[in-house]
Amino acid sequence: MIGTDRILEGLLHTLEQSVLPSVAGGFARGQLQAVLDVLGNLQGQLRWGGMLQDQEAAALDEVLGLAAS
Repeated sequence: MIGTDRILEGLLHTLEQSVLPSVAGGFARGQLQAVLDVLGNLQGQLRWGGMLQDQEAAALDEVLGLAAS
């Protein structure tokens, strides 16, 4: 599984290198800078898992059990 920091790095790189140079309007550039700031601040703070993933795994187990029977 790809780590969350690696995903964020890819998003930041793409937005900075490919999207930002193409955005001409001042307001739009400001909005994109805010997104870059938020994504940068999320690095090191996210992790896979948690309650939602556990619930999804339980639901998949139930569906697979029904399919197998």
